[in-house]
Amino acid sequence: MNATKEALRRFFRQKRNLFVKENKSALTDHFYQKYSQVIADLLSHHPQILQNPSRPINVGAFYPVKNEINCLSIIRNLQRMTTYTFSLPVVPTDGSRVLTFREYKEESGLVPGAFNIPVPSENAPIVYPDALLIPMLCFNQRKYRLGYGGGYYDSTITSLKEKKPDLMTIGIAFDFQESQEIPLEQHDIMLDYILTEDRLLH
Repeated sequence: MNATKEALRRFFRQKRNLFVKENKSALTDHFYQKYSQVIADLLSHHPQILQNPSRPINVGAFYPVKNEINCLSIIRNLQRMTTYTFSLPVVPTDGSRVLTFREYKEESGLVPGAFNIPVPSENAPIVYPDALLIPMLCFNQRKYRLGYGGGYYDSTITSLKEKKPDLMTIGIAFDFQESQEIPLEQHDIMLDYILTEDRLLH
């Protein structure tokens, strides 16, 4: 276990918890409107859209836990301005680190999944997203992220790119989650974009 990474995780988890506690009333759908608009602009240039504008692309989102960015607010806004479809990740129970994405529709509801995180039911179709919105504890200017240490997103991105070479990866964070440096390991993957409430790294 990388001690420096663990220290960063503790620091940014505490910092995020404090930020959300102090700003909870301001973190509304309106706050996330800017995220949604930038994401819509990015996705409008996705190769799949450019090749076939009538084909709706699927955006893999995430269910927010531990005071993460409220990705459900982001996709609610996106639903009002686009025709994209959405999916949420399901943690596998077979020991694999590759997340399965199932179609998400707000009206269909969710069921408890691994770590008690809500997920679409087994009746929801499995999909392979064209773009991923990715949570994190912190990020750096080089567009590397630090997650919780499970390696799920690094494994999932690698696997999805075999099926979807044009997969677009967008890290979602609050601006204060930037770290001057993050210790990198061989499996760490640079994202295409990092989006905060104040800026876009690309």
